[in-house]
Amino acid sequence: MKNRGFTLIELLGILVILSIISIISFVSISNITKNKQEKEYQRFLENIYVATESYLVDNPNTEETYDVSVKTLIDYGYIKENVKNPKTKEYIKDENDYVIVKCPKDAENNTDCNYDFETR
Repeated sequence: MKNRGFTLIELLGILVILSIISIISFVSISNITKNKQEKEYQRFLENIYVATESYLVDNPNTEETYDVSVKTLIDYGYIKENVKNPKTKEYIKDENDYVIVKCPKDAENNTDCNYDFETR
């Protein structure tokens, strides 16, 4: 009479292999999710910065560093209301959210502006 079942060692081997596959897939999925969230946040920042640049073209400022509140961008129609920050999952619409614009001038009076999003 032949024994048709698996031995305990074979079952443990299969269990170990399945565990390794599930760990690898979990790590891969979490990395994909993290990369997606980071890309979404970068797109969010790009949209805020483009809106700020448009505002600055229409409302020039001669200072080297200044703040533009997100509420100002909403009030003037450069971004829509109910914009959600993908990192915090909160809507940005009050006076505490700013885009910090730094435009240092070089010797030839050229400017290269840097933008930073900040919540105070």
